[in-house]
Amino acid sequence: MGRGITGAVMKLLHAQDYRCEVVRTWMHSATMKAVRVSAPELRAQVDPQEGEYLRCWFPDPQRGGKEAMRGYTVVDVDKQAGEFTLLFLLHEPAGPASHWAASAQVGAVFEASYYGSAPFMVPEPAPRGFVFIADAAGIPYVNALIEQLGEDHPLKVWLVEWHASDRDIELGNAPRLEVE
Repeated sequence: MGRGITGAVMKLLHAQDYRCEVVRTWMHSATMKAVRVSAPELRAQVDPQEGEYLRCWFPDPQRGGKEAMRGYTVVDVDKQAGEFTLLFLLHEPAGPASHWAASAQVGAVFEASYYGSAPFMVPEPAPRGFVFIADAAGIPYVNALIEQLGEDHPLKVWLVEWHASDRDIELGNAPRLEVE
């Protein structure tokens, strides 16, 4: 499948492609599907950390024979097994990733490009607190940061709600967390 100009740019940047295989799926919420992925080569060469960004390639049903790149936050990393989870927001109209995830089953494969992502690091000197603005698709990244920062820093999260079901997606818990 072709990847267009985005694929060409990724090749010029020497981004590495890795095969990812679905080993489990479940509904994380009414509108978010969890896809457990096995990618031992990615784990061995890159060692992605909780909260890192991965660029994934999915068939674009609107452009036959083409793939579209979408970015996802790596969560629930099992380094020994070479597995992690990606959370897909299912929506209409469905984009390429949402369309793929809606029917993804065990054994399905896709490629992911890794190019220079790094986990979030608290700057020095540390600020007095952190503010995040996200919609439902950003909750996995916000949760990864809440887990990392929750005990030591005040956190404020502004969630943009597109649908009432967005409230069903679990947001992390921290003693100094405020959500609007």
